[in-house]
Formats: sequence, C-alpha cells, structure tokens
Amino acid sequence: MRSARPVVAALITSGFFAIVHFLKAPTRTNATVTWLSGFHSIANSFAQFADPMMMLASFTTLFLIGWILADARLRTRSLFLPIGLHSGWILVAGVVGKMTKRETIILPWLGTNLLTGLLPLALGLITWALMIGWLRYANRAHS
Repeated sequence: MRSARPVVAALITSGFFAIVHFLKAPTRTNATVTWLSGFHSIANSFAQFADPMMMLASFTTLFLIGWILADARLRTRSLFLPIGLHSGWILVAGVVGKMTKRETIILPWLGTNLLTGLLPLALGLITWALMIGWLRYANRAHS
C-alpha cells in the first residue's frame, strides 16, 4: 500500500475492511459447542450473501466507514484518530443496539442492524464532515 496512490490505497483498504467486517457468523449457530463449531460458524457466515439487497446495503455502509478511517489515517499520518473513531462507533453501536431492539425493518431508512439503511450512511457522512471540519480547524489553529 505504501507504493500506491493514496486514493488507490484507501479504495483497497476500504474494500478489505468491508469484506472482513461483513463476514460475520450469526450470533448462535448451534446450541452445543463441539470441535467442529468453528467450521460451522465459518460456513454460516456466508449466509448473508443470500439477500443481495441487504448485502449491498451493509457493504456500502462498511465501505464508507472503511473509507472514512483510511481518510483519517491519510489526513493525520497517524492511527490515533482512526482507532478512536472505530472505538467510538463500536461503543455507540453497542449501547444504541441494546437500547433499540427492532422487530420490523423500516427500509430504506434502517434495516436489521445499525449498518443497514440510509440513516447509518447519513450518520457516517456527518461524522466524516465533522472530522474534516475539525482537522481543518486544528490545522489552522497550529499555523
């Protein structure tokens, strides 16, 4: 990635980020744990590909998040901001996810989880805009 142009590097790492975070096994695939449970989990992680619209919606949000993290790394030349953003998003997703159990999917706004729908995309774009504004302000203050 060091020899690639920044946009190409961000594109590749964002795609990799989205793929790695998209392949997730269901919470519980089997009630009993055996020596082969891990293999069953891996096999069940591909079940998400059965619904192309949900896959596209989740992958788009994950790709945007990966792009924001890559942009934060490129703008700051440090991993502190991307790690902080990722940690903050996980914390908020954990807290909000536990408080907002949904039985119905209200697409296109919100899907089965906090990665699906237009609302998570909009929140990601707002986070990105706030990050860029904050970094510009901080750079101007140091100049």
